[in-house]
Amino acid sequence: MTLDAPGPEVRGRTAADLLATIWGVVYATWAGLKFLAGSTPAMCLRPPIAELATLMSFFELILGIAVASRPSRRIAALVGIGLHVGLVLWAFIAHARHLPWKGCGCVFVGIEFPWLPGHALLAAALLLPFLAIFVREERRHRRVRSAG
Repeated sequence: MTLDAPGPEVRGRTAADLLATIWGVVYATWAGLKFLAGSTPAMCLRPPIAELATLMSFFELILGIAVASRPSRRIAALVGIGLHVGLVLWAFIAHARHLPWKGCGCVFVGIEFPWLPGHALLAAALLLPFLAIFVREERRHRRVRSAG
């Protein structure tokens, strides 16, 4: 079975559609929980970079919802690719500028990685599902455009 093949269907949806929807829901849930954790009041002062992570988690929440939605999936996957390439570059820049990574809130509450390799590898790993979804949706889009 190739990526161009429609694949097995479950209630009129292919397995790739179901996986993309599941990925969007999981990504949006993760981002929503990060947003809630970052926007609730804390007893101690958060680092300034945590405010940026809270804003980013809201954007990730919207991105996950858009990937879960079939009509916006192709464009959302492309935005996800751009976002995560940017986050990989951000990790390299933050490392070079010696920005603090403790308490950044990028991953989740209490889970912290140094900029390199931790943040960069996580962003690159999250890039891969968006890339797979975009390739699949782009092929589908071209197939539908050429058939119609």
